[in-house]
Amino acid sequence: MYLQRSSFGVYYTRIPLPKFARDRGFLHALRVSLLTKSRKIAVQRNPLVSGCVLSFLQQPETFRSRENFDRDLRDLRRGLRGSGRFNPAFMGM
Repeated sequence: MYLQRSSFGVYYTRIPLPKFARDRGFLHALRVSLLTKSRKIAVQRNPLVSGCVLSFLQQPETFRSRENFDRDLRDLRRGLRGSGRFNPAFMGM
């Protein structure tokens, strides 16, 4: 998991996918917004969001098809965002 800052100043977590997934046509890495421009807040949110994404990637059905992967990833991102804000309830905080 990597912490990255976009050119607009928003922080993201980036998680590279395994080689077998890339060979099957999946993305090279996932980027999920941490919904903040503050590095201090981003450092706190990064392990929480990364943990959710890593648990998603470890599910056996994650890499079955690209369509299901994209749909489930979109749902995960929506759950993390909540209603346009960071949603700690989604992560069990």
